Amino acid sequence: MNIRNRGKTTNDVDIDEFLRNLREMDKTNNPFQFHKCIDRNIILIGRTRTGKSTISNVINDITYVSKAHELYAETRAIQIKTISTETKDNVWYYFNFIDVPGFFDIAINGKEKLTNEKITSYLQECITKNITNIRMFGFVFNLAAGINEQDIETMVYVKTTYPYLDKYMALVITHCEQLEQDQRKKLVDDFFRHPKVIKTKLNEYFKLGALFMGCIRHESVMTANDKSMYFEYNNILDMRIEFIEKCMKSETPFNFYNGSHGNKCRIS
Repeated sequence: MNIRNRGKTTNDVDIDEFLRNLREMDKTNNPFQFHKCIDRNIILIGRTRTGKSTISNVINDITYVSKAHELYAETRAIQIKTISTETKDNVWYYFNFIDVPGFFDIAINGKEKLTNEKITSYLQECITKNITNIRMFGFVFNLAAGINEQDIETMVYVKTTYPYLDKYMALVITHCEQLEQDQRKKLVDDFFRHPKVIKTKLNEYFKLGALFMGCIRHESVMTANDKSMYFEYNNILDMRIEFIEKCMKSETPFNFYNGSHGNKCRIS
């Protein structure tokens, strides 16, 4: 349709129909299409080597394959990864994953020690980077090798330091690609029955509940084990959908400037 040769003025045409036709033309002619996006900021915290960096990689690409084990953790400073997606209802979301270096990290390259206080200061950087409206704080840990006392110690540290984050806090258990839904549920139930977890009332802190994540294993790919890869993919698909939906449904953000109850809050 060439609007300059229509032979009619705007007074002779149905304006609504005209604009609909114009928008259809725009889809073809306009190379820069913008969409209204809904933001979701998610901060991932936890001990080193628990799979925090893997989470955003899997959300971005469900076929992401884990790397061979390395001596030191990848995250040495706050990293921000932005990912966007469109829902079946044509609603666009963009996720900012803020990956904080691991609590209780023993060393970086065998030299610099990361203390909990140092990592707490990293959270303060979120203010200077203008990342203020946080929909979820994901405490990431790995139960594949059993319950680690340092994981519990870290959770207690976070709970004690930031008690007001409870309604924004989710428990994210990684390395679950080989576990089906009932096995994942048992993992959480067993964790919350741990005596120290009960004593410190950690179950009351994670008000967003438990989420799970995993990725296709490096070993499965290297051995060309297609059965394992398909099994892992199906488990990852379910976990990934649940994770994304939880982030999308989180409507009330925490603001570092205002705090969770409207009071000035500063993490330091």
